[in-house]
Amino acid sequence: VSIVSVAFTQSELLQKQVFLVEFVDSSLKESMSHMKAVYFLRPTPENIQYLRKQLVNPRFGDHHL
Repeated sequence: VSIVSVAFTQSELLQKQVFLVEFVDSSLKESMSHMKAVYFLRPTPENIQYLRKQLVNPRFGDHHL
């Protein structure tokens, strides 16, 4: 369960123009450079590695932690 789904309903997310919620270890590789990414991460070594991989080959136009 993601922290976002605990805090917001799908309708609330759409009202806030949030169109995609996924885990940082998602295997999706589709470029979405027209979108901004917001990351909610625990500072674990595993999560930091996932984030580093995503920032080396960014899928999104902007990134926020």
